[in-house]
Amino acid sequence: MKTFYVTKTYIGVVGTIGMSIGLLMFIGLFSFSPDKNLRLLMLLLALLAIYCLYEGVKLWFFQTIQIGKEGVEYRNPNLSYKMRWDDIGSIGVTNRSPGFKKWIYFSLKEEPNYVTGDISQDLFVMNYRKSVIYEVQKYWSKEINGLK
Repeated sequence: MKTFYVTKTYIGVVGTIGMSIGLLMFIGLFSFSPDKNLRLLMLLLALLAIYCLYEGVKLWFFQTIQIGKEGVEYRNPNLSYKMRWDDIGSIGVTNRSPGFKKWIYFSLKEEPNYVTGDISQDLFVMNYRKSVIYEVQKYWSKEINGLK
């Protein structure tokens, strides 16, 4: 069984560094500001930045998809969903958002090439990587939609 992060690792590293720098800036402004109203604003922004950093780290580093001979499993710290290979209706590569980001989806239903929706028991999505496609092709003999 091979484990992949839902988002690419470099996105998590860059995002964590960027948010940490922003948090340090808010803390610095809070520490050196003589104006009490500005200090309160900086404190609230620092708390918001801490929450965003927490959510980002949780998203980037604690959501995984495991691919193995039994099927595909989505995991995060709070829950786990499994799809057996026999139950999967379609697997494909799609653009879920504007831009050039490709996503791989696993669905219990036959899906068109453009898939929307959040991760659920019926739909898993993750950033596109050739290594994921290679791993899927070990166990999935049907066509992968949108793969050229």
